[in-house]
Amino acid sequence: MAQIKKYQWAWLAGFMDGDGYFTCAVWERNTNGVPTITIAPRIGAAQIETRRDVLDYIVEITGVGKVYLKKEKSNKLNSAEQAMWITSKANDIIHVCKNILPYIYNKKFACETLLKLVELRSKTVIRGGKGINKKSPIESTMECARLGLSLNPHATVGHNSRHNSVKRTWQYWEKRIPEVYKEADNIIFNRSNKLRVQLKCDVCSQKFERLKCNIREGTKHNYCSEECREIGDKTLRYKEKIIVNCTYCNIEFEKSKATLRKNNFCNNKCKKQFHKLKGAENGKKDNDRHPDQQMAIGAVCNFTTKSHPLVNLQPMDSGSQLR
Repeated sequence: MAQIKKYQWAWLAGFMDGDGYFTCAVWERNTNGVPTITIAPRIGAAQIETRRDVLDYIVEITGVGKVYLKKEKSNKLNSAEQAMWITSKANDIIHVCKNILPYIYNKKFACETLLKLVELRSKTVIRGGKGINKKSPIESTMECARLGLSLNPHATVGHNSRHNSVKRTWQYWEKRIPEVYKEADNIIFNRSNKLRVQLKCDVCSQKFERLKCNIREGTKHNYCSEECREIGDKTLRYKEKIIVNCTYCNIEFEKSKATLRKNNFCNNKCKKQFHKLKGAENGKKDNDRHPDQQMAIGAVCNFTTKSHPLVNLQPMDSGSQLR
C-alpha cells in the first residue's frame, strides 16, 4: 500500500461523499452444476473522461483499484465516455474505508456497513467462485447478504448482460439462501456416493471406499493403506505366475509376472549357453567383414596415435600469415 498523509485521506473522504459509492451485489449462479450464492462488495467513483486525472490521482496516492472507461448509452452522436475508479479486493476496501471513516460525513453509514460486511466476509468461506468451496454457516452468509442489501436494497441477480436483471429484495434472499445451501448439499452428497466404489483390501481383507478417478485401469490389486501396499508389492506381485517358453530350449515353465524379461530361461545352464552362442555370432559378424573394411576400421582407431597420410602438419613461422 502507498503511504498517504492525513489531509489526503480527508480530501478522498470529501470526494467520496460527493462522487463516490459503496455498494454490494448479491446473485445466484451455478458452479460446476452446484447452486452458489455470490456476494461482491466494491467501492468506486465516476467522472467524465476529461476529468480522468482526478481518478488517476486517487490510484497514485492510494495504490488501490484501477480506472476504466465506459461509454454512456445515449442516442447523441457526441456522447462522452465515463471514467470509473473501482476496487473490489477485500484488503483494499478495508484499507480505504478505515482511513476515510473519521473524515467522511454524508456516506458514513454506507462506509461503516461495507467495512463490517467485508470483515465478516473475509472470515467466512462463502460458497462461490471457482470450484466448490467448503460450506460456511448459513447465518454468516445471510448476515453478509443482509448488510449488502442494506446498501443496495434492490440488488440484481447478475451484473452482466447475460444475466436477467430481475430485482431481488431481502425478503426473497432470506428464503432463498437456506434453499440454495440445502440443494447444494444434496447434489454434493449424491455426487460423492456415485463417484465412490467399495473395494476389499487384498492383504488384510478390510472393506474401504475409493473414488473412481483414483482406480487405475488394469490394476488387479487394491490396498487400504500404504502399509498393506508395501506388503502386497513384496508378496502378491511375485505370487502371480504365468507359463512361458525358455528362449534357449523352448521348454515351458512357470515364472512370476514381476520378473518377466525379454529373454526368459528355465535354468542357468540355458542362460549361459544362450549368451555364449550369441557372443559367438557377434564375433563371426566382425570376422565376416571385408579386409579393406577391417583396415579402414583400424586406421580410424589409430588416427589419434599415428599421423594420417593425407594430413601434413608443419610448424608455422612467427612471421608467416594465413592465406
